[in-house]
Formats: sequence, C-alpha cells, structure tokens
Amino acid sequence: MKVLCFDVGGTSIKHAMISDGTIEAKGSTPTLYSKKEFFDTLKKVIEDYAERYDFNDVSLSFPGFINPHTGFAETAGALEFLLGSNILDQLSEAVGQDFTYHIENDANCAAIAEKNSGRTVDNRSFLLATVGTGFGGAFYINNELVRGFQFKAGEFGRMRVMTRTNIDKVVNTLISVKMLIKQYKEMRGLSDDVRISGEDILDVMSEDQETEALVLQWIHDICVALFNVTTVINPEKILIGGGISSHPAFLPLVRENMDTMDDWYEFKVPIETCKYNNDAGVLGAYYNAVG
Repeated sequence: MKVLCFDVGGTSIKHAMISDGTIEAKGSTPTLYSKKEFFDTLKKVIEDYAERYDFNDVSLSFPGFINPHTGFAETAGALEFLLGSNILDQLSEAVGQDFTYHIENDANCAAIAEKNSGRTVDNRSFLLATVGTGFGGAFYINNELVRGFQFKAGEFGRMRVMTRTNIDKVVNTLISVKMLIKQYKEMRGLSDDVRISGEDILDVMSEDQETEALVLQWIHDICVALFNVTTVINPEKILIGGGISSHPAFLPLVRENMDTMDDWYEFKVPIETCKYNNDAGVLGAYYNAVG
C-alpha cells in the first residue's frame, strides 16, 4: 500500500512516498503562513507525486491538539492561522481529488513509528519524550496509544514543578533547548543574534566548568520531568527524541543523572534514544494510515 505522507512543521513541510514501510521518495518545502498558501503548497506536492505514483491515501503528521477522527485542529502549534480549522476538510476541498485523508498529532506519530518498526516493537507500554523547543511526547499503555479525551495527552511540558516559588513556571521553560541556549548566551555575554545550537554547547561543556554545570543542571531538570511522568504511567521503556538527543554525550548524561535520583531504583527502566528522528513524522503518518 502506497501512502503520500506529510510531516508538517513550523518552518518546513516534509513529504514522502512510502510503500510497505519503505520510503521511496522524499523532500521538503517551506511552510507558508497563510491558509491559502499553506493548502496550495500541499496541493502542489500531492499533484507532483500523483504524476509519478499511483496512491489513494494521504496522511499528515501535524502539530497541536488534533482530533484524528474528524481532522479538527483545536490548536496547530506555530501555525496559528489554522487554529480551530478542520484540516482534512480544507485539504480535500483545496485538492479537489478523491483521496482518503488521515491526520495525527506529530508526537503521536513519532510514537506510532517507534511502535511499528522502531525501538519499542516488543514493548506494550512505553514513554516517548521529545526535547526541543519544549518538552512533550506521547505514550502507549497496553499496546494502545493514549490520546486523552480532548486529544491532549502527552503535554508533559505544561507540568508545574515550582509551585511554591513560581506557580506559572512550567517544565517547558526549564528544559527546552531554547532555554539552554538562552542561559548559555547570558553566561557568556553573547548577543541574541549569535547562532549557536544545543549540540554546540554539549561539544564544549568538557572545556569549561561553568558550561558543564549549566548543562548538568539542564540534564537534571529533564530527568526530574522524566521521573515524574514515569511514576504515573510506569512504562517498560523510555525513548527520548529531538535533535539534541542524537549528540553522543546526551544519553549517557541522562542515564547517569537518573541513577543519582532517589527512588529511581524502584521505577528504573531502559532509556534509549529514538530510532527515527528526521523521518519519524512521515513514517508515523504512514503507519497511522495503514492501521
């Protein structure tokens, strides 16, 4: 079964033709920030693939609170112009061709991909956490993806962990890569326009005690969040995704820090990085379509 799959993000839209779990062709296009331009972009990509492939299904990995049964997006991540829209209805209207459309939240798609052909194929229950512009993820319990009754399960970044000192401070503001970069620039006196990544900071942490302390505190905060979620859902395995998770120093630091936490020995499970990063969205969209 061939499925044209999209991974819609705030800066780019990845697309791939996938057949029997294998990516046959893929590419990307910039995300345009008006409703007409957005759906025109998807239409053009669909038409281009339709000239080369015979397919009946189009599947989307999408940010925000997404109802996968109706296509309604209560929120749509950075795509605020789509807030409160029915994505599938509008895409069908824009394309004007008889395809079967599917949609799912992007973090859920990453978990679906790992469950079907990634690092949790043999796990009935697992947690997938993503560390990026925020801290979020998805999880399975007893082989079922948990979406929540409002399709908002996995919003771990909204947790409060400092209610006595700052009730409005959420986990997202503590452990995002964006926050790590902001704190590093402040510590080094760098201007906002200096380009630096979280991976760059991990590269130099061994050269400087202040940077090392900053990174270790950031890792500790990630581990606190992971521990809190683990005590709730008691997974068999924890997967961590996001670009910075692929840095060779990241996973060992997380594992070492978790081992220092009180009571972790009672809940301890394997912690690994995701098998899929760049292709997680399109692969998850594919498996979501084929069921």
